[in-house]
Amino acid sequence: MRRKNWLTAAILPASLLAYCSMATAAEVDCTNAKVTCNALLKGTSKFKPVLATHPVGTCPTSIPANMETIAIKGTLVDCTVTGAGGVKVISGGVKGTLYTADCSCAGLAVSPNPLIPAPVGKTNSLTTTWKFDTTAADVCMAGQKSSVLTLFAANGAGITSGPFIASLANSNFSGVYGGFTLKDLGVAPGPDLAVTGIFQGGDNGATSHTSGSTVESLGFLFGTCGGAKGLKGITFGATDSTLQ
Repeated sequence: MRRKNWLTAAILPASLLAYCSMATAAEVDCTNAKVTCNALLKGTSKFKPVLATHPVGTCPTSIPANMETIAIKGTLVDCTVTGAGGVKVISGGVKGTLYTADCSCAGLAVSPNPLIPAPVGKTNSLTTTWKFDTTAADVCMAGQKSSVLTLFAANGAGITSGPFIASLANSNFSGVYGGFTLKDLGVAPGPDLAVTGIFQGGDNGATSHTSGSTVESLGFLFGTCGGAKGLKGITFGATDSTLQ
């Protein structure tokens, strides 16, 4: 009996402490907060139709013609939230589609590669569904679970690309990889992009940006693109994404 009482006395305070810790988590409005994530797991981009040796700036194999569909997905991790108390993000599942008029191999090197208006009922956008640490000091308000980054073709939005030179960070690297950035290009009328949902920062997400590299080297990308089957997609390597 004494042992039972001792165990009860030890377990109950711990249980009460855990309950109180959960109960004190405050709800915070995350609309105007900022989030930065430093890695994208299983990030991929699929091209439809495949990239091939067409004249630059065209996509004759698409239906309708000159509409390249880029489907993007992955999971953002290593994220830091600012402007929302103690809210902590575990991960963010990203999924969306961008549209250009170019499915040529040479288009990989065009920068910026302008977006075109999406088909009826579609948008140039990436939706991130967030997973939060529910044991953190603060949590986002009920219903605040996602962010939608929309890019406006009519305002000049495009995909900035260029070589990602790994040897600048480590001289033992000899390969050069693909690099990309999504951000406001600073050209009128602007802004090129906006965020709805949470993590809009102080300007509705206009200064949000995402930069990254490809796992595949440029030699592999252009070599595959020029082959019989064309280039079906890329895999994202180092990636940094900020919504603000």
